[in-house]
Formats: sequence, C-alpha cells, structure tokens
Amino acid sequence: MFVTSVSVFVCNALIYIIKWLTTHNHRFIPTLDLLKIYFTY
Repeated sequence: MFVTSVSVFVCNALIYIIKWLTTHNHRFIPTLDLLKIYFTY
C-alpha cells in the first residue's frame, strides 16, 4: 500500500508540474502529448 500511495503522489506531482509548464511555456505541449501516448500504450 505504501508503494502505491507514493507512486500516485509522484504521478500527481508530475501532472501538476506538466500543467504548470504548459500554462507558462507552450513549447511543453508536445511533451505532454508524448507523455499521453506513452501512458496510453
């Protein structure tokens, strides 16, 4: 349980950082799309 909670926390932190980067720098949007493709497959 501890490992899963930590992994969820890390994922949420990464999503928050990516959202912050995309709102402040639009060049990070392709990276966000690549991450979506990476997590989908």
